[in-house]
Amino acid sequence: MKKVFFPAAALMNKLNYAQKFTVLGLIYAVPVTLIMFTLYSHINTVIITSQRQSQGISLINAITHTIQLMQEHRGLELAMLSGNETMQYAHDAKERELDIAARQLNAAFATHPDWQHLEADWRALRAQEHILPLADNFIANTALIDRLQQFKIAIADDYALTFDGDITAYYLIDTAVNKLPMALDQLGQMRAFGTSILIKKQLSDTQKIQLFTLIAELDNALDSLHINLEKTGRYNNDIKIDLLAASADVKQSAQHIIQLVKSDILSTQFATPSATYFALATVAINNGYEQIYQNLLPAIHHLLDTRIQQHKKELHINISITLISLLIVIYIFIGIYQSTVSSVQSLARSAQKFADGDLQARIQLHTRDELTQVGNSFNIMANGFNTLFEANQDDKERLHAIINSAFDAVIQMDAKGRITGWNKQAEVIFGWSTAEALGRDMSTTIVPLRYREAHFQGFQHYLKSGVGVVFHTLIELEGLHRLGHEFPIEISVSPVKTARGVEFNAFIRDITQRKSSEQLLRLLSSAVEQSPSSIIITDLEANIEFANKSFSNITGYSLHEIIGQNPRILHSGKTPKATYHDLWATLERGEIWQGELINRRKDGSEYTELALISPMRQVDGSITHYLAIKEDITEKKRAETELRIAAVAFESQEGMLVSDANNIILRVNHAFTQITGYSADDVIGHSPALLATNKKDKARCFNLLENVVKTGHWQGEIMNRRKNSSEYPAYMTVTTVKDSNARPTHYIITFTDITERKLAEEKINQLAYYDSLTNLPNRRKLLERLDYSLGVSQRKHTRFAVLMMDLDYFKAVNDSFGHLAGDELLQQVAVLVSAKLRHTDMIARLGGDEFVILLDDIHHDEDVARIATLIINDLTLPFQLLKNKEVHIGASIGISLYPQHGDTSSLLMNHADTALYQAKDKGRGRYAFFSAINTTDTHL
Repeated sequence: MKKVFFPAAALMNKLNYAQKFTVLGLIYAVPVTLIMFTLYSHINTVIITSQRQSQGISLINAITHTIQLMQEHRGLELAMLSGNETMQYAHDAKERELDIAARQLNAAFATHPDWQHLEADWRALRAQEHILPLADNFIANTALIDRLQQFKIAIADDYALTFDGDITAYYLIDTAVNKLPMALDQLGQMRAFGTSILIKKQLSDTQKIQLFTLIAELDNALDSLHINLEKTGRYNNDIKIDLLAASADVKQSAQHIIQLVKSDILSTQFATPSATYFALATVAINNGYEQIYQNLLPAIHHLLDTRIQQHKKELHINISITLISLLIVIYIFIGIYQSTVSSVQSLARSAQKFADGDLQARIQLHTRDELTQVGNSFNIMANGFNTLFEANQDDKERLHAIINSAFDAVIQMDAKGRITGWNKQAEVIFGWSTAEALGRDMSTTIVPLRYREAHFQGFQHYLKSGVGVVFHTLIELEGLHRLGHEFPIEISVSPVKTARGVEFNAFIRDITQRKSSEQLLRLLSSAVEQSPSSIIITDLEANIEFANKSFSNITGYSLHEIIGQNPRILHSGKTPKATYHDLWATLERGEIWQGELINRRKDGSEYTELALISPMRQVDGSITHYLAIKEDITEKKRAETELRIAAVAFESQEGMLVSDANNIILRVNHAFTQITGYSADDVIGHSPALLATNKKDKARCFNLLENVVKTGHWQGEIMNRRKNSSEYPAYMTVTTVKDSNARPTHYIITFTDITERKLAEEKINQLAYYDSLTNLPNRRKLLERLDYSLGVSQRKHTRFAVLMMDLDYFKAVNDSFGHLAGDELLQQVAVLVSAKLRHTDMIARLGGDEFVILLDDIHHDEDVARIATLIINDLTLPFQLLKNKEVHIGASIGISLYPQHGDTSSLLMNHADTALYQAKDKGRGRYAFFSAINTTDTHL
């Protein structure tokens, strides 16, 4: 059992009681703190999760509202495409509501990648909604609604709503986020599909199958919803009645719509007006969404708020209980500490009296713990000590005899620094006899003058504080001989407390001979160890007995790995065998061998060394060892190889010339002649500036040289001139060669003809910034130019206009004559409009039949109106296409002005787009300036 607790006991023995109780307190505090932290972290995590879930419910509410608007917009879109133009106003109004809802979502999810894709797809669908076939339009809208529903579920996952472990909240969330919206979307699809069929009063076999499929899916969704609402009500009694009533109401409304579809649409009677059917279905769908907004989502908010408050209260109670328990334990610990320390202090006082010479001092404790046994044992020891004290006097004489026979000087000194003991060896080392030394001051007798102040300060510091840095340790110093010379000594000093006070014992050894030997050994060792060459010593069998640090650095083997090994451990197999035969033959003749060896390091890499191996002879002339001094010449050999390679590399595919410090050409390669047409005789002795195309480029060459002198390097593109005066772009690199004093000695210039690369870059730039059909700037180029115009107008306080133009009846041309005719028409429109603009203006094609015109530096709004009118009038004239096809189109233009209508590119583009819709609302073939009245600035 003692062995089990030995480590703990050993640790406690090294600490005083304050430290012991501190350790116990810390050990107790660690689990308590850990428990408190774990408890706090767990409850706080629940609170934070619930708060985050509450934030997620607000976002789910906004997304659900947007889905509701998109479903109704889908139905109105199909109604319009099916031919019911009376729903145009409701369609546009719903689109504006959807814009507002989307703007709110954009503010919440602006950086969310899934939302960015949804927003982009919605914009693309808006741009194509009037040209997509009816079936494709329905599929595209339905797919977008489904993706938004999946986005809502993903947001619910992100905010830990769908993973809620509380079954009370789980069914509420599942109903509000998933089950009920799915049923309502099925009903919404039936609303859109049925309205379209009632408008056309036609029902194909495919449509009939789709309606039956929708009815079956809606029945399944309603059954699933009813089951989920029953479970939700089972765990939420407060809203149970409302939920069951809502379930019945939603199912009844849906069944009414299903019955109407069966009796009127599937039977092909088509008696119900499409607007009436649309309104009935909308009421049923909105009723379902009202249940989400009025009952389900508020109930979830209430559950989460209740959970947060409950866990906060629990957190406060648990922390309070833990803190009170901790304070009680600390109070008991302090009581135990004070009781124990009081007994220990009593023991210490009695022991100190005894140590100070009061041999009658005894310990009396009034406790019942183990310290009482210590006190009793001390009293027994004190009685025995008095008996032993008398016997000690006899031992003192024997001790003196031992000290005098010691090989070290043994000197004793009292608290005043006077010598009280001086043995025979002290007389030999320091030259003072015992009679002369006793009573002398220690510092003036054996301490050199330069050490006396430090000796005095250290001595006084110990007498005051009881702390000395030189005690109980062996140190080397200088001693003072009676004749006045100094010599090295090794000394150890120990203080001894006696009844008369403190005494000091010094044990001193003369180490003059040892220091001389060590000095010589250090010199030899330093010479070998600091040698840059590797040095090894082997026996006659070539077993390594010594190796210096350089040998380890070069070979990678540590000393303990190589000692006792044969140097063949380094063999790479690439040194000719004849070399080794010659080596041993030379050594066996007692001669010195020198040559090159190809060896292998520990890591497997090879290196070449120049080795000098010599026999080591003893005094009698016998050879006992071999000494090898080796130099790693791998880099030297590599440098020789690189010089050969550099000569080949100079004749590379890149043009290359070398000039001196005055920039006079010294040498050129063959590629230089091929690129420039200049031969070596044409350029050697001249400046590289002869390649410059004109005076301006020559000046640039001189500036370039100054930059190279400062930085040592330059690279970049530059125009050069060939011997036949033709110009070509080149990519050039200039590098400075410097001497050991960092002064430039040469310049190396390499260059390549990048004519083909520049042509490719121009083609890429054309594809990136220009429309491939009309060769007009594209959206990217337009936005760059628009940002540029904004900067210029802001600095110069000028105005400019953005005109958003859409071609009227362009879809009819595509539908009637095909896309090739449409492409030809767009090209003619681009040429016609471009001819009406100034060279400072710009026309860009955004896509389809949508163009944007940028008019810079305008002075009056009438100037913009005049240009818009001129363009509209020209576009109403007939266009003659290939194969003598004559087509008529028109144009509508929306105008935004800087700075009246916005001070950013996006704002001006959006306002011009809004003005375009305003122009179309007033009738096609006209223009409109942006007006903020009754208009939403933001469009998806």
